[in-house]
Amino acid sequence: MINTQKALATTLMMVLAAFLATSAATADDDGKLTGRFMIGYRSVDVGGTDTKFKEDINLDDGGRLFELNFDYIPTDKVRKVADRIQLDVTNFGGDPFEGFRFSVQKYGHYDLRYNRTKSAFFYHDIILPVELGSPALTDAGDFHTFDFDRVRDTASLGINLNKRAKLNVGFERFTKRGDSTTTLDISRDEFELDKPVEESYDDFSVGFEYAWPKVTLILEERYRDYENDVELFLPGFSVGENPTNATTLDFFFLNQPYAFESNQHTVRVNARPTGKLLLRAAAVVQNLDLDVEAEETSQGVDFRGQPFTTDLSGGGVIERDSEMLDLDVSYLVTERVAVIGGVRRHNLEQDGFFNFGTDRNRSLWDIETTGYELGVEANLTLEVTVSGGVRFESRDVRTGHVTDGSSLGSQDLEPEESTDQEGFFGSVNWRPSKRVTVDASFENSSYDEPFTLSSPTDRDRFSLRAKLKGKKGLYANGSYVAHRFDNNASGWAAERDELTLRLGCHKKTYDVAVGYSLVEADRQIDQSVTTLPGFGGGVTFLFPVLYQSDADFFDGRIRYRINPNVTLGGDFRLYDNSGTFGIERDDLRGWVEFGVGDGYLVHLGYRTIDYDEKLDDFDDYDADIAEVSIGYQW
Repeated sequence: MINTQKALATTLMMVLAAFLATSAATADDDGKLTGRFMIGYRSVDVGGTDTKFKEDINLDDGGRLFELNFDYIPTDKVRKVADRIQLDVTNFGGDPFEGFRFSVQKYGHYDLRYNRTKSAFFYHDIILPVELGSPALTDAGDFHTFDFDRVRDTASLGINLNKRAKLNVGFERFTKRGDSTTTLDISRDEFELDKPVEESYDDFSVGFEYAWPKVTLILEERYRDYENDVELFLPGFSVGENPTNATTLDFFFLNQPYAFESNQHTVRVNARPTGKLLLRAAAVVQNLDLDVEAEETSQGVDFRGQPFTTDLSGGGVIERDSEMLDLDVSYLVTERVAVIGGVRRHNLEQDGFFNFGTDRNRSLWDIETTGYELGVEANLTLEVTVSGGVRFESRDVRTGHVTDGSSLGSQDLEPEESTDQEGFFGSVNWRPSKRVTVDASFENSSYDEPFTLSSPTDRDRFSLRAKLKGKKGLYANGSYVAHRFDNNASGWAAERDELTLRLGCHKKTYDVAVGYSLVEADRQIDQSVTTLPGFGGGVTFLFPVLYQSDADFFDGRIRYRINPNVTLGGDFRLYDNSGTFGIERDDLRGWVEFGVGDGYLVHLGYRTIDYDEKLDDFDDYDADIAEVSIGYQW
């Protein structure tokens, strides 16, 4: 059924493309129409681990509408309705990433836009063949798999009611559908279960904007609806991942669908009372109601060899209310110096219960967050601007939990926990000429009593970016970003450094660029572990957790128009990662496009990919991808 739908949709798009091509010659009588389309066939040949190729690339054989776009500007007669109509379709017909964009505009009156994106995701990682791997050591692979599609539709309509008033209407729909597997520990064994993916999310919004000479008021109402049909089941009798264990399952079913509805009310005000003072304020009130149901049935033999069954049911409700207030102020002290500041307050209250079988759980959350920042921005010269300031935030958390299903009282509430954040920030912007830009910024934050051992007590970030726009189409840019995270209580530390360099030249007849990126990441923590008395006599020792990555990226592209009828192009991406997981991947592509006759095109492309895991060869693959397409440009 799905393949039939894809074939039908592709055929319809091809018919539309042909219709546009045949009508392009007469478009000048009714307006200006520009665009192109390319339809064709792709051949894919994969050697090695096909599942790993699907995780990374996921391209298949078959016919495709590779490209369809047009930009239509009608004549004055038609412009009473629309000034511009645009359509853009990419990789339609079964590719892992498809795009569709359509817009109609009447300048000064309305702007209608619709976008649809589809993305396919696949994961099935097997580290070693089953006969060589050990489930106890988990080196036989990850038993969690998924194969699903995500589709996102967004639509917006902006209507100018008059010179001061504007109405905005928006809609977003997100769906995730497909298959997956997961694991559960049952009676000291692990079982692989099927988990169908069925998820949807709808978001509706209506906004009104009115602009007075010095004040702009924005009102917005938003409604959200979310559903997730969580279902887990055992496809058949199973002895589990450890066949030496006595635990077996005849069947297992767990249904736990949940859904929520949310309403959000937003008020924003932007005001400039004087030429020196700028105010921005926002208030958001949101409520959320979540309902969950649960039902579990199973039958099998436990680890002692005794038969067991389960037949449980239940459900729960969660109610959440939150409020957010935000105020930003900017005051121009002199022509070169401005004081900037902001205050934010966020309150969240949540009360919920969940009953399952004989378990009765009820919990309460009350989180209050208050923060503010104060800074100065100064234009030292026409070329140099500096800014800096301080930032503070305080978060107070109160929780409560009971397991007998009773109401929560003051005696059930935990003592209030608090954490404070303080830090400073700054930036320097240098514009020595219209062709050169240099930006540097830094941030530092320290946290007092973080809630988790993996939360930072200290955080530092530094970035440096530079851009150069040379003569005759030359350009260069580079950046360096460093992150540092530490937790003094647990010894957890994380570092990340990113360096990017790019050089290129853009001309009418050619476009060439090369780039290099380096990403270094380190994570480490010395976890203290104490063995049970029956397993080593209660010995405490350090269990280090280490992760290190050193990744190099080389990439480049070239497009060269030999003459009006022949264009050559290509690109490459080379990836080399050493450290905890060693990986190499080379991706090279080349193409040639011919102009045939008046506007007709022929496109030939070839791509080769070589993937190599340095630890072993089990997941390696290589792929050869060839494409041929024909089209029309007008």
